[in-house]
Amino acid sequence: MRCTTKSPNGIIETNGLWPVKKNGELGFDNIFEPSIGMKGKLRDDSYYLQQENSVIVKFDISKEKAVKTQEYIHMEKNLLENGKPYSLLRHNQCASFACDVANIAEVDLQVQGYKTPRKIEEYLKDILKESEN
Repeated sequence: MRCTTKSPNGIIETNGLWPVKKNGELGFDNIFEPSIGMKGKLRDDSYYLQQENSVIVKFDISKEKAVKTQEYIHMEKNLLENGKPYSLLRHNQCASFACDVANIAEVDLQVQGYKTPRKIEEYLKDILKESEN
């Protein structure tokens, strides 16, 4: 789950939230670690936009909202770099990050309860189907 934003000055960023092992690599050291919290990292995920199975929906937002979303992303990146825990099973995971960015942009992803990539993907696919009709 990732978010792409474009700043008013034209800078495009695609960020995804990933868990980080103790050695600094992406992933988990053991299956229990995500439930108790672990380090996380926002990284450039633009590679995934080129993948055939990617679901991409564009939402037009105001300049002010674009600035707010990018400020949030940079704040999150700084917090994660300074030890904010990433917890896959609770909050601070890839889907909740995407929903937080959408909420700041005032885009309703209509995901109720626990936020998962599958729920968001299904909603985005529904949007694409509606736009084709």
